[in-house]
Amino acid sequence: MLVGHSYGGAVIGAAAAGDPAVKALVYIAAFAPDTGETLGPLNATPVKDPLPALPLQQVSTGPDSADLYVDPAAFRSVIAGDVHRTTAADMATTQEPLDAAAFSEPVAAAAWHTVPTYYLVARHDHAIAPNLERYMAARAKAHTTEVDSSHAVMVSHPAQVISVIEAAAR
Repeated sequence: MLVGHSYGGAVIGAAAAGDPAVKALVYIAAFAPDTGETLGPLNATPVKDPLPALPLQQVSTGPDSADLYVDPAAFRSVIAGDVHRTTAADMATTQEPLDAAAFSEPVAAAAWHTVPTYYLVARHDHAIAPNLERYMAARAKAHTTEVDSSHAVMVSHPAQVISVIEAAAR
């Protein structure tokens, strides 16, 4: 079983393709791109109640590469609105960067076409529009659960995340 959060959903969908050992995919407030899709256009899919662009800061890592960070000043409101302020501040300070290329590279495969899929929608997500999460879950024919949570659902609602993972394991 593979579990992915946020852009990690693109990773698990591609990694599981063609691997008979993977018995389930679990998307936790995550992107679930189809084969050939890129995250940038997928994130711009027209849905009811779209979100504004993420407040990202770009740091050059070379002549043709850059890392992206969520602006620490906006981190709590965008990522962790239901997380204790101190914890959210720590998360903002220690966040791992995302390679900017991740938004423009097509996904090689989407295992959700053939692998049982579970999806946890974070209803108060301000990083990925909840209606986009619902769209991706429906498209993947995922067993879908919703929770009143921010994007940091595994921090603010760990029991619900564990419940979805356990359901997939069964």
